[in-house]
Amino acid sequence: PNKDQEYLSDGIAEEILNVLAKIPKLQVTSRSSSFAFKGDKINLSEVALKLGVKHILEGSVRKFGNRIRITAQLIDAATDKHVWSETYDRELLDVFAIQDEISLSVSNALRVKLLGKTKTHSISVDTYEQLLIARSIIVRGSTNGLELAIKILKEIILNEPMYAEAYASLASAYNVQYLSGGSIVPEQTTLLAISMANKAIELDPKLSSGYSQLGRAYSYDDSFNLAKALNALTTAYELNPNDAESLQDRALILQQTGQLTRSLAIVNKALQLDPLNISTKMLLARIYEELGQNPKAKSIYLTELESDPLNTQLLFQYSIYQAKLGNYVESEEYIQRLLKADPNNVSGLQQLIYLYINMGDLDSAEQYLERGERFASVRLSDERAILCDILGNKECVVQATKRMINERKAPFVAMWKARLEYSNGDVKSAIATLEKLLVESKSAQQNSWEANALINLLFIHHLENNKQQEESIFQLLMKKLYSNSILSAKELYEVSASFAAIGNAKKAAEYLNLAFDKGFSNVVNVKSDWSYKIVLDSNEIQTVVRAIVAKNKQMLLQIQKKKSH
Repeated sequence: PNKDQEYLSDGIAEEILNVLAKIPKLQVTSRSSSFAFKGDKINLSEVALKLGVKHILEGSVRKFGNRIRITAQLIDAATDKHVWSETYDRELLDVFAIQDEISLSVSNALRVKLLGKTKTHSISVDTYEQLLIARSIIVRGSTNGLELAIKILKEIILNEPMYAEAYASLASAYNVQYLSGGSIVPEQTTLLAISMANKAIELDPKLSSGYSQLGRAYSYDDSFNLAKALNALTTAYELNPNDAESLQDRALILQQTGQLTRSLAIVNKALQLDPLNISTKMLLARIYEELGQNPKAKSIYLTELESDPLNTQLLFQYSIYQAKLGNYVESEEYIQRLLKADPNNVSGLQQLIYLYINMGDLDSAEQYLERGERFASVRLSDERAILCDILGNKECVVQATKRMINERKAPFVAMWKARLEYSNGDVKSAIATLEKLLVESKSAQQNSWEANALINLLFIHHLENNKQQEESIFQLLMKKLYSNSILSAKELYEVSASFAAIGNAKKAAEYLNLAFDKGFSNVVNVKSDWSYKIVLDSNEIQTVVRAIVAKNKQMLLQIQKKKSH
């Protein structure tokens, strides 16, 4: 089609794909992989090999005023012969009927049966076109584009309040907005996504996209709703067994809860259905990271960046990967590429702020923090509190913490809240806040937050000289952290923080140094982590901190040298 009609051909192709994907005995490659070859002069046998399919449905769409011409042909990839073909030259009003006819003809040609009746459409063609435009914008995922898509979908819902697919698409827009770093208050964005997905399900209980978007929103929500997320995603998969996105999201939840073997199996299944999906490949890379297979992870990132160098999610994830390894020069380079492509990406700014604080360039950190605060001050309240804490500005820390408590509900808020309560002399409330976080994180199998809650509780009980609770929590932490035979840099840091919390500077420094040897360079954690407060000035800790700072300064000099050239 013409470029300005691309949304129409994409939308029609996706509608047909979605109908065929619901046939249990038919493996249908998902949208992102199918569309990767759109508009290219391609060898069908090569495409079939890359996608792992036997048949390819291809065609074209042309719109002339109020008329539409659709060609479609089903091709046997092994023989390059047409199994079925048809041309439809009709009024645009017939677009829904054409989609149904193509789906039926393909299923008949493949000798499989469509499930139930094709759905009826009660909306106008104009409304349908607007929906397809919004969907095409959502796929691209830019911050400004998402705002436009949300506006279009809200107008559709205003005129067609019973249109379930518009609500599901709006939920999708909010989810992508959250993931891309474009949401100003993440919790509000996920609540909106949950609300829209629930409305879609209420209007059409058989709409698999409603459940998949609901599951995705719950998985992003900071209220530890992972059980609800898994239930919704399981329903989405039952309604559409070829839904690679719901499989990917299930794998993400399993990865987040440390169930890496199960997560890996489901990711591989998702890649069978959608072998070219970048998001699924990024998840595969993260699983490899956590399994300690960094060469495999790096290979995936670099391969995908070569084919899609401006993908903001990919740039962000690779920057995070390099930062975890202590490679701040590479991390800074890729996050700058992201911000060049999407200057208002909040997640990108957050990462850059952390990098500069870690490298000791507090002026640059302040510069990027102020830039972000112009449009996302609520989202950056954690970064403001950390920077103020490192600068010793206690009043600023208090103000940032109060703002977090009033406007955010993420797990890290509980940590700051407990610190504020304790500093105000309310020991009971501080313990209650952390115990609540502990119960929630343990229930949701969020191991990292569970460890953080335990370490902070350990610190308070040590300060309050509650020896019995201190001993009990410390033993629990050691058992938890030593569940793996080989500790990662992150786990070594957590062991160090545990010893720091009970005032054992020698042991804390020993494990901090082991973490440093494995690439740990996050001096922000040491300087702003509450549990280090009583040992931070000790000779043992300062020796390791100086080594980390020296390494980070060297990386800062490399970055500054590159920029000056």
